[in-house]
Amino acid sequence: MPGLSKPIIGELDMVVSEHTPFDDGADSGFDTIVDFKTAARMRSDDRPAKDLQATVFCYAFEKVHGRRPSFRFDVVTKAKSPGVRHLYTGRDDDHYRRLEKLLVTADKGIQAGVFMPNESSFACSDCPFADRCAAWHRDCSATISMVVKKDPAAA
Repeated sequence: MPGLSKPIIGELDMVVSEHTPFDDGADSGFDTIVDFKTAARMRSDDRPAKDLQATVFCYAFEKVHGRRPSFRFDVVTKAKSPGVRHLYTGRDDDHYRRLEKLLVTADKGIQAGVFMPNESSFACSDCPFADRCAAWHRDCSATISMVVKKDPAAA
């Protein structure tokens, strides 16, 4: 991606060629990136439209293959009554411009040494940078404590 210091590397679960019921089968299909998800309960229908992973995957696919894909989450629920839902979404040039701006901004922050920990991710327990998050929080806590304990009369 232009403007980034490192490449973006990812892995697609699956790409399928889908057809409408009235296709004659001759190059009338469209590419769909499929990403498999498991969940304790079903996701909301509007979540795929906002998902950054779908944007990155569609962007990459279009850059490599020259065709704009659709995107589908196949969500398997692990509930008492398991189920599967297929949630479709698509991306356009506005999504791609926003993605480029987000990634370039994040890259500039990384180059400047800015670190914003995210401890709400499912991957935090296995993250190789978990010690850095903990250190960041300890440093911030110490700074906050010093500011709070400062004698207001001394100012």
